[in-house]
Amino acid sequence: MSFEKQFDGFCCHYVDREDRTRYVNQLKHSASAAKVITVDLETTGLDPLEDLIALIGIGVKDQSKGWNCYLFDQLDHDFSEELKPLLEAPEPFKLGHNFKFDWSFLWHRMGIDCQPILDTMLAAIVCEIGTTKERNRWSLAALSHEKLGLQMDKDEELRTSFQGPPYTERQLHYAATDLVNTGELWNCYKPLIENHIEIVKLECNIIPAVASLEHAGMKVDQGKLDSLRSEASADKILMEEKLPFLDACSTEDQGKEQGKKLNPNSPKQIKAYFKQIFDIEIDDTSRITLKEITHKEARKLVEVILGCKDMQKLLGTYLKKLDPHSLPSDGRIRGRFKSLGARTGRFTSEGILQTMPRKLEIREMFVPEEGNCFVIADYSQIELRCSSELAGEKVMLRAFEKEEDLHRLTASKAFKVPLEEVSKDQRTAAKAINFGLIYGMYPKRLRQQLQSQEIFIGLSEARQFHEAFFKLYRYFKPYHTRLWVRADKEFREKGEVMLKTRSGRVRKLLKEDMRGTSKQDPSRTWPRKSVVYNTPVQSLASDGLKQALVLLWPHLKAYGARMVNLVHDEIVVESRKEDAQKMSKILEDCMVRGMECYLKKVPVVVETKIASSWAEK
Repeated sequence: MSFEKQFDGFCCHYVDREDRTRYVNQLKHSASAAKVITVDLETTGLDPLEDLIALIGIGVKDQSKGWNCYLFDQLDHDFSEELKPLLEAPEPFKLGHNFKFDWSFLWHRMGIDCQPILDTMLAAIVCEIGTTKERNRWSLAALSHEKLGLQMDKDEELRTSFQGPPYTERQLHYAATDLVNTGELWNCYKPLIENHIEIVKLECNIIPAVASLEHAGMKVDQGKLDSLRSEASADKILMEEKLPFLDACSTEDQGKEQGKKLNPNSPKQIKAYFKQIFDIEIDDTSRITLKEITHKEARKLVEVILGCKDMQKLLGTYLKKLDPHSLPSDGRIRGRFKSLGARTGRFTSEGILQTMPRKLEIREMFVPEEGNCFVIADYSQIELRCSSELAGEKVMLRAFEKEEDLHRLTASKAFKVPLEEVSKDQRTAAKAINFGLIYGMYPKRLRQQLQSQEIFIGLSEARQFHEAFFKLYRYFKPYHTRLWVRADKEFREKGEVMLKTRSGRVRKLLKEDMRGTSKQDPSRTWPRKSVVYNTPVQSLASDGLKQALVLLWPHLKAYGARMVNLVHDEIVVESRKEDAQKMSKILEDCMVRGMECYLKKVPVVVETKIASSWAEK
């Protein structure tokens, strides 16, 4: 039965099916005079696909009477019809803490697209120049204690106790306190938010698109998975048979190793084997280090070792997580996408969807449902386009305007061959040169980067490439110099750098960002310039993509389509086949317009493809 309970500082209204109309009308009347209301859910678990909404909490602050907190018992009565008009109305703002969680439940369980949104957790991360990696720092309890001086009751047993009525006084106080503290925390951050308002708004506005992405997931074709697993298992056995026995290698543990083969995952064994058999000393067994080895017989073993590692990773990391026993009943794999996971504002993710190898046989396992197709779109050379506009690099800008092949142009200068004679390998090398040197990569690191791509050059040749790039694109060096001089001056004066991007995002650079330190001699340091060069570019590209997500979401709803993956500059949408052509144009238009919020000179190009699997892009 509905009732009211007065707590110290706020009034709690518990609402079930009895007398619900009076309380709903009371809430609507209060909310009509408010600019912001707080929203928080108590659920039976953490997964909107499996768990239910127990209580829907909505808080309204009256300047004279204080907070009124309404707790609607969704397990007793479905309040979708009563609350949807308020939660989807353009006014007031709906404020929550980690609102992506609440939005997911509201959307999946009640069909409510709660907007417009404000989020105290995202606002705190933006204003404090942080990332979601600092997990314990951004909880409502931690921020309430730090900013409001309040100790919240976050007992784990209490937090998971919302399984249905009747609810205790402690449970009601817990649920209402979340509403009150979220509102007070927003008021506390208001002065700071004014300096970051555009980025806070952007991060809040993408919540529906990102939450729906996490909810959708990608379908795995189990037949193709089984076939690939069988092939990979057979290839792994064949690869391991090529590993040498350790008998020929005298080690401290020679007796124990008698009759055993080299372990491709043992750095100790690999180092010892290469030293004793090939007289090659290596500092580590990373892929880049092993690829640098030029000894003919040793290189054959390197390929075997790396092949074994690749097969093991494919089977143990990727295919294992795609097994039907590891997936929900709908056979779709999902991930968590964090819009503030990187300090540049770039998305990071938990799960394997963003890190899936580009190999054809792997990506063709990801397919749409029957009657659907994928619409796949990605930005063409977006980091080069961003960097060319920021640097004012005229040759690069002109090449983009004329739709010239920029990598071929760079290859022509670097390898000193006519444009029409540039080979495929030379163009591939130029691609690495372009993407490396816009961030100030030194010749030694450029050489390593090329070697990791099976392009083997000497250090002198890497220096020639380096010189040719900056001679061709001569505006980059002055631009890099301006960035570094400004940042280094600020660091020397203040001990930190507040690097602000064109989109208004701020990244704080500390000593570990600005200075490299020798492990042998900590007093020996050197400038670390790459972070100063790449932050403005990667941040701008990321924020352009986020603007595209804001534009895209209403169209996805209208067509019943869903975004199923997001990989840096690529968006994958699953759509009905009959809507594919329209969705392709919409997706391209949203991505172009999103990036054009920040890029005004360089043309933005988006390449789209309608596909029956992820591998077709």
